[in-house]
Amino acid sequence: MPFDARAAKLLQPGQHLTILPEHPGLRLSATASRRSWIYRYKSPVDGGMRQVKIGEWPQVGYPDAAGEWARLRAARDAGSDASLVKRAARREVQRAKAKKPDSVYTVAQLVQDYLSGHIDLHRKPKGRKEVRRVRDAR
Repeated sequence: MPFDARAAKLLQPGQHLTILPEHPGLRLSATASRRSWIYRYKSPVDGGMRQVKIGEWPQVGYPDAAGEWARLRAARDAGSDASLVKRAARREVQRAKAKKPDSVYTVAQLVQDYLSGHIDLHRKPKGRKEVRRVRDAR
């Protein structure tokens, strides 16, 4: 069954379109707001069913999805589980964020940004002086 853009456009939320003969495991799944290319496969690691999102249709067309499907399938045949690799990469990013503390944006910095970004640009010199006087009085 060749890919039919009209059928893809008419998919209802919760439905999916499979393209079995040419690309087993490749499907187009529909939600209320988007249609996504999904590759479903059995994991070579533990035999469980997994799925990986390839991209969203129509930004990722059928030929591009088929190419990515071929790459993912070759990796699966070589013993790699794309879903587990993706999860591990996500965990590594989360660990790196947790280790590196973000600089804290303080109220004093906020006030200074407001003064220089708004008050200094939109007020006359007398108004600028008064705003700073009130700020310093507290």
